[in-house]
Amino acid sequence: MLSICMIVKNEERCIAGSLSSIRDIADEIIVVDTGSTDRTADIAREYGADVYHFMWNNDFSAARNYSIEMAKGEWILFIDADECISEGDCFKIKSLLKNTQLAGYMLIQRNYTDNERLLNYKPCTGTYGDCERARGFVPVERIGLFRNLPSIRFSGVIHETVGPAIEKIGGVVGMTDIAVHHYGHLDTAEKERKTAHYLALGLRQIQLTPEDPKPYNDIGIIYLSQGDFISAETFFLKAYDRNPDYHDLRFHLATLYFRWLKYDESIRYLNEVLAANPHHQQALLTRGIIADTKGDYQSAEHFFSTGLNIYPDSIAFLESLAFVQVRGGNISGANNSFSILCEKYPDNEQYALEYVKTLYLSGDFQRALDIARNRITHGKSTNIFALWILQIYDSMGENDHFDYYINLLKQAGCASPELKYFEARAAEINGDIVSAVKNYKTALQQCPELAVKINARVQNILAQINCPA
Repeated sequence: MLSICMIVKNEERCIAGSLSSIRDIADEIIVVDTGSTDRTADIAREYGADVYHFMWNNDFSAARNYSIEMAKGEWILFIDADECISEGDCFKIKSLLKNTQLAGYMLIQRNYTDNERLLNYKPCTGTYGDCERARGFVPVERIGLFRNLPSIRFSGVIHETVGPAIEKIGGVVGMTDIAVHHYGHLDTAEKERKTAHYLALGLRQIQLTPEDPKPYNDIGIIYLSQGDFISAETFFLKAYDRNPDYHDLRFHLATLYFRWLKYDESIRYLNEVLAANPHHQQALLTRGIIADTKGDYQSAEHFFSTGLNIYPDSIAFLESLAFVQVRGGNISGANNSFSILCEKYPDNEQYALEYVKTLYLSGDFQRALDIARNRITHGKSTNIFALWILQIYDSMGENDHFDYYINLLKQAGCASPELKYFEARAAEINGDIVSAVKNYKTALQQCPELAVKINARVQNILAQINCPA
């Protein structure tokens, strides 16, 4: 028998979707309401849930444990109102309940986000269809399914878990690929409200257990997310004083100092992290970023390549590697990296543009032309790719297509100095020296950075008409 437990407060916007996703596998649904003022409880009852009211005492574990006390099932599945589970994974859960050897199972919480720069970010691939409500997600493992035993209860005022209880009784936790789809981070206002709430709870937990590093670490994470580096440092170091080996504390300190631009301090803690775990994904990435920032491109490429070999699906490692290869002069490597990025993300204009640039730098003009022309054909960033086509044709000495792309740029409303430069080149090629010099002058006035190219062209014109420079 499976009891599905949930604690809620004012979740009328999302609870129906959550309950509808799991009700077919539930033998009973226990909803503990901690003070809703909307229709949350009514909606829960409509889905067959037994609703209990719990006076909120600033302790998530207490509320979750109360729901367990109300449950009659042999197994407990916890899910939040802003989460759902796919139909296929629900049936996987039912099959897991037959195992009599395990105390619980680890599920994969998919925290959906559109921020591709987040560490551990993974792009959605359509595997879960409508459950995937953002471009990607950050996966987090959690024990979400466990036996209903008196000895297995939640602990921790915030970031509550049954892990310590299972460990205490010598229980074994099985691994699964079952996804719990979490949408809470897509609601910014709700996220800010929860953050303030968690901060207050963490401070209360410190009063209750002053020697436990966990609440200090949790509060440090909150302050770090708010950009309050001084407060974050204070709480992280207090956690470090109590137990330097606690969870991912060293990496949290490294992240703090990295964001604070205190790179030497960050490197100290990153080296400690990597000494203990050479495969630590975030530490490898951050170490590479610091090396890149300091101009040590060879070391940066080493860290990014190492990370990519371990985590071949990581866009963060692949993108970072591609750009540092450009900065470090490894154009061949950059070509390969941007080729993979373009294959994986064909609609990303930045990757396509950088690929054109690196192909041009490596002398592969034809491949660069093919990609740039393809982007224009599909209506993608006409101006920038047309300008690169003109640059490539100019370098190849093939100027027959100049007029076509110059007119294309004018029709698109392009007014860049680079266009003036190529208008000057076209005039020069056609023998219209007056127009060529006029356009070179305009381009130079608009963009002094073109001085080297323009001066070279003007010197060439003067040489052709036998006029002293």
